[in-house]
Amino acid sequence: MTPETKSAYNTAEEWMNRLIIYNTFKKEKIPFYSYDEEFTDVKPIGRKSSGKIYKATLRSLRKTVTIKSINLTVDDAMNEVKKHRILENHDNILKFYGITRQGDYMLVFEYANNGTLRQYLRENYQRMNWNVKLSLARQIAGVIGFLHANEIVYEKLDSGNIFVHNGKIKLSGFEIRRQSINASRQNSNSQYLESPGVIYRKTSLDRNSLGILLWEISNGTPPKVITSENREHVIGTPRAYVKICEDCCQPNKNQWPSIEQVIRELDEIVLSEMESGFFNLTSSLGRTKNVNMENGIAAESDSFTSEMDLFMKNLFTFFSELFVKQHLDMMPICIKKFIKDHNKNPTKILYNLVSQRRPYYTSMVGFFYKHSIGTIADNKIALEFYSQATNGVIDERDHSSDVWQRMKKGLFDFSRKQQKRDPLEH
Repeated sequence: MTPETKSAYNTAEEWMNRLIIYNTFKKEKIPFYSYDEEFTDVKPIGRKSSGKIYKATLRSLRKTVTIKSINLTVDDAMNEVKKHRILENHDNILKFYGITRQGDYMLVFEYANNGTLRQYLRENYQRMNWNVKLSLARQIAGVIGFLHANEIVYEKLDSGNIFVHNGKIKLSGFEIRRQSINASRQNSNSQYLESPGVIYRKTSLDRNSLGILLWEISNGTPPKVITSENREHVIGTPRAYVKICEDCCQPNKNQWPSIEQVIRELDEIVLSEMESGFFNLTSSLGRTKNVNMENGIAAESDSFTSEMDLFMKNLFTFFSELFVKQHLDMMPICIKKFIKDHNKNPTKILYNLVSQRRPYYTSMVGFFYKHSIGTIADNKIALEFYSQATNGVIDERDHSSDVWQRMKKGLFDFSRKQQKRDPLEH
């Protein structure tokens, strides 16, 4: 056989193989895309043990997609797709678009534009309120419950293996091997892909990992220890939410809650609980009736003589500490609760704040107008007071302690940030 004949033979054989593959995928209604013709702006974004991962633009769909190489035969690739299709109807499973080939076969699926959950928390945590946090927690619990209903458990369920797309939780169905949990206990061998694939064993492992994930969503970073004796939580976390985390991570595995119980308890958490159910909020920050010298702020008996004056000073201390501790989303609820707990009239408090000739109260006045505390909401007036607080000069004779200096700087930053925010944002 001459080189020319051999070349022609190889070309014909390759063409026939591609035709067979194309017809096979077409028969199963699996889109097959030409790599060279369909994909542009291909960029490597990662690598797993099972293959390389790329970001690209799919021309025909006009979408940004993820391409993942897989070292599988045609039959194996077909099986992958069939297994994924059982799961992809769930909103929290990455959508599958088709298959391409560049040497190895490559899966084409939805691109998660917010990266992993860990990245998402790192970049957005300070802007997340409890509506967002509870939504993420419920989505994760819901999709894990869906997997368990299909006899699947997810190994290494952590924030580095969970994705976020437009703020919505996404799991990769192509890391999943669908197999009976019971069967796996008798047949656990190397046929399954390694993490973050799905290993079919006791679902309690997922529930334990879920507790750690919920804690990370609450705090913004993975926890070191989760026990009732040594817990680290952000002030404002609902009691029921913390209890779920602790129940999932307690030493006795037999007492871990079922995934159905976790889902139910998360669904029962309502944001109205935030006013009465968060951990020790008023006891740790709000019970400040006797806060004077202990906090480094001298008692000014000549100017703070009445009960209202003393209350306003304590309210200001509380307001300042909330900002210093970065509990911005919880501030309106916390301030309203503080006022209610002390049986004060918010309108009278606002009147006294405006009447006081103390520049450091102007941020708090702006805050009251912004969040309709003691008055109707007026963003224009709020911004005016924030501007005054930003540009105002504070009499250093009032408070010269280190604590006050830190609070003053914090309030200055707070007013400046509020000025930059959309005045209609709530």
